[in-house]
Amino acid sequence: AYEADTYTLVGEIENIGDFGDAFNPVNFTALADGRVRKFKGTRDAGTVSLTIGMDVGNAGQDALTAALEDTGADDYNFKVVFTDGDADASPVVAATTVYFSGKVMSRRYQTGGADNIVRVVVDVAINTGIIEVEAA
Repeated sequence: AYEADTYTLVGEIENIGDFGDAFNPVNFTALADGRVRKFKGTRDAGTVSLTIGMDVGNAGQDALTAALEDTGADDYNFKVVFTDGDADASPVVAATTVYFSGKVMSRRYQTGGADNIVRVVVDVAINTGIIEVEAA
């Protein structure tokens, strides 16, 4: 279903933070032997931070801002394309695409000093598993 969607490219992304499933730890300590036993609890794909060079009027950045302002219950679909394919090809051939759904939770300005580019940092809380698709 993700592949059938239409996506808007977010321009000027400088950094995409870590994301992906991690289990919440569940601990149990038996009185008889005092041993802590660890189990896997629920999964959490995390919150991914996007550091973006601010570009007023960029359609993708505008879409992120609109998603932040949306207070509805629906998630938005996201697509990240990695350039881990043929690095010698021109242009570089992307080999892996990941899809997920989530909510835009924040958009903060990062101004820095005199010789800096104004950036925005956008946090997306992921509410689904990460679907990884290798290129054919």
